[in-house]
Amino acid sequence: MPKAKPVALPAVITTPADLERYTAAIKAGDTKARGILRAQMQDNAELRNQYGLLGRRLRDRFIQAIVPSAPHFIEATLAQADALIDELAPDPQNTLDRLLAERIAVSAIHLRMDEVALQTAQAPEGTGNIDTLQDRREKSEKAYIRAILALAKVRKLRLPTLQLNVANQQIVNQGATP
Repeated sequence: MPKAKPVALPAVITTPADLERYTAAIKAGDTKARGILRAQMQDNAELRNQYGLLGRRLRDRFIQAIVPSAPHFIEATLAQADALIDELAPDPQNTLDRLLAERIAVSAIHLRMDEVALQTAQAPEGTGNIDTLQDRREKSEKAYIRAILALAKVRKLRLPTLQLNVANQQIVNQGATP
């Protein structure tokens, strides 16, 4: 298999197109691009937010693909996803919690769509392969549970709050988050 021709990458990521070039280079196996992207993500909060917006757009496209084509139903589903994400990860600065909450929201919507498809197929006038739909629903349920467990594990791994009284002064250490 011939090796892909290296693409010239900008030194600083400033546009979504730059971010997409880095993503393509990383997918092609460029470890240097991965290191540069990580360093810039750590140093640049605006870039992290931009990357999060790309993730949100992908999530919205996914929801539009699996939800029936009625615009009001798509908007209602997106609103439900946003409400669930805000409930599970109220702090927008905690990107890991936010990503896991988005994963839970998308998994919940996917599970609901599979349940509706299964119920429709089981109706007297319904047609469809019930076994395949049941398998799909079970896989969706497992993905949903895995997403919830991932968020629970991340929260469990955080260091607890520590309070000390030294010379009548209270010292509080909130612990570090990953």
